[in-house]
This record gives sequence, structure tokens and C-alpha cells, in this order.
Amino acid sequence: MDNELLVLIRLLLKKSFLTTKEIEVETGASRRQITYRMEKLNHMLKEHAANTIRISTRGDIMMDQEIKHTLRLLLKQAKDDKYYVMNKKERMIYLYLMLFLNLSDVSQSDLVNALKVSRSTALLDFKELQQELSTYHIKVANNRTRGYYLVGSELSIRRYMMELVIYFLAEEHNTKVFDIFIDDFHLDLFEYSRLVISELADKYDIRFVEDRLTEFIYIFCFLKVRMSSDIPQDEQILRLQEVIDLSTMKEYQFTKELLSHFKQTQLISPIDQYYISSWILGICVGNVEEDTQDCLVIAEIVEKIMFRFESLSGIHYKDSEDIFRKLYSHFRPAYYRLLFKIPIVNPLRERVKEEFPELFQLVKETMKPFNALFGEHIPDDEIAYLTIHFT
Repeated sequence: MDNELLVLIRLLLKKSFLTTKEIEVETGASRRQITYRMEKLNHMLKEHAANTIRISTRGDIMMDQEIKHTLRLLLKQAKDDKYYVMNKKERMIYLYLMLFLNLSDVSQSDLVNALKVSRSTALLDFKELQQELSTYHIKVANNRTRGYYLVGSELSIRRYMMELVIYFLAEEHNTKVFDIFIDDFHLDLFEYSRLVISELADKYDIRFVEDRLTEFIYIFCFLKVRMSSDIPQDEQILRLQEVIDLSTMKEYQFTKELLSHFKQTQLISPIDQYYISSWILGICVGNVEEDTQDCLVIAEIVEKIMFRFESLSGIHYKDSEDIFRKLYSHFRPAYYRLLFKIPIVNPLRERVKEEFPELFQLVKETMKPFNALFGEHIPDDEIAYLTIHFT
């Protein structure tokens, strides 16, 4: 069963009264897509000798208790991997993760068989993945000794994997494809990783931003496998070590101890340990009270941001100390995300742009001079977070 059907079943069981229009709004799907999914669901209900869901001329969803009972059974069955059918997006994620692990001898047959769909469907998915990767300047190469493997900037290859995990968790709220992949390739289990990471986070007083812990665990699970494989060091990543010395920071000590709890991680280079540390810095809350080696640098940038904002807006904040603290808590992780090209998803971005359009544009204008510091435009997701702290 694919994720779209699972979402539909959960929605049908969640509400006692529902219309097709509400389903469209809740799922973001078109009327045609909803009709198609409802037909698939009714077909499954027939296979279980149950009544089928009816839709009135006004679009009201009509189903009896027998149907609801069967839907609960289908939902229970879906927890078992053998009943789960990946959709196109999930299949493309699965394919990329296979390549990302940098396994040896990955053949076309391996890619096709892993998806458990027809050969033509799998090859079409693979072709679409290659087209999408080209926009990130990543290629899929193939030779007799290595099989299929990724070619491109290592920073880009890692960033694309991170974006897959972050966006899928944020938009789909579904971890099934990652759990199936972890099980298929015998990677470290999510729950074990969560336990280790949570205990060490408490030990080192590291507080993850909002819901970043889940995405951190899955990304860490995939990333350390690639780092343990025989991949050449990337010049971009080597240069990042020269930007700032992380060796005395608690995030680096956290990384060192974290890696010691997993197998094969002794193969991970010091440069990649720096990379993991910088990534942790990018998803943890900044504490202005903490005397860190970077606090003066971050504080100076935050003060410049506040000064430019006041100059452009003509507004002078009475409680500038409170604004400074809030901006510091966000900008410290943002500084490392932007510096090390680590992606982030802000679920409030569109809402902020809609509710505070003038303030959003003002903050965006405020941040323009700082684009040069990071070598790229600051994404709207980051601008939206800063806008919230100026409200």
C-alpha cells in the first residue's frame, strides 16, 4: 500500500463526517487524484469482502462501521513492510540512497530488484532521478568494477541526501521508506540511534532546534555509511576546516563520542568528523549565555544585522536586548548551515511571507550584504526564521 492511500485511510478514520472537498484541502490532491485513490481503496475493500465507500452527489463520504473496521485492519497490515508499496517519490529516494551508500558492484539489476516493481517502471524512475540530479550537478556514472556510483561535489551529494530526508519528513510526515531502506541494508536501527544520540545530547547540553532530532538520526544513519566507504576527500570540505577550529567545541566532543558507539566509524576521517560537528551546530539552538569560541563573531554579526535593520526601517527597538537574544539563538545555527551548505526546511515560511509580507521583504533587504559572507543568497527559509524574531 502506498503512502497516498495510507494518508487517505487515516483521514477517513480520523473524522466522523468528511467530504471530497475536505479531502482535497487536507491532502493537497486534485479531485481526479482523490477519485482514483478512492477507487483503489474500494477495490481493496472488495478483496476483504467488505462494503465499499460511497460518495453522494454533494460529495459527502458515506461508509458504515464494517468499512471502518476493515480500514483499521488495512492500516494495521500496512505496518508490515510486505504490504507497503512505495510511490514514485519514495522509489527515487530509495534509489538515491542506494547510490549514496557508495556500495561496490551496484548493477542495473540490483536497482530494479530493490524497488519491487516492473523493470520498465524502475528504469523510468532511475532516468527521472538522473535528470533531477543533473540540476544539482550530480551525475550517475557506471563502470565494470564499481557498478553505478555518484559523481560530483561531495558537498552537493550530501546536501541532496539531506534535502530528501528533510523535505520528505516535513511534507509527508512519513518515515516508512527510510525504515524499509535501513532494514533492507542492515543499517543501524533508528531506535538504537535515537537512544544513543538523546543520552549524549543531555550529557553535552545540546538542544536540537524544534523537530530536528528525527531528521538528524536518519541523516546520520546514511551519512556515516558513506563516510566509512572509500570516497575521495572533497576540496570544498577540506577548505571548510580552515574556516573555524571546532576541535575545542562541545559539538565536536559530542561527535567523537557519538561515532564511538557505532561500528566501522573508525574509518571516518577527521575532516568528516568536522563536517558532522558543523552540521550539529547548524541544527542546535544557540545560547547567548554560553561562552563559546565563536560567540564574539556571532554576536558581532547579529549586532550588524540589527543596526542595518533599524537603519532601513527607521524603527528603534526599546527592548533591543531581547531582540538580540532571540536573533542570536537562531543566527548561530543559521551561520553554520549557510557556511557548510546544510539545507533546512521552514514549515512557517509561506505563512510568514503571507502574514508579514513587508517585514519579510525588509529582513531580506537587511540580509543582502551578508550574502557575500556565505557565497550565496540566503534562502527564504532562513529569512522567514529571522523575520519571526523581529516581530
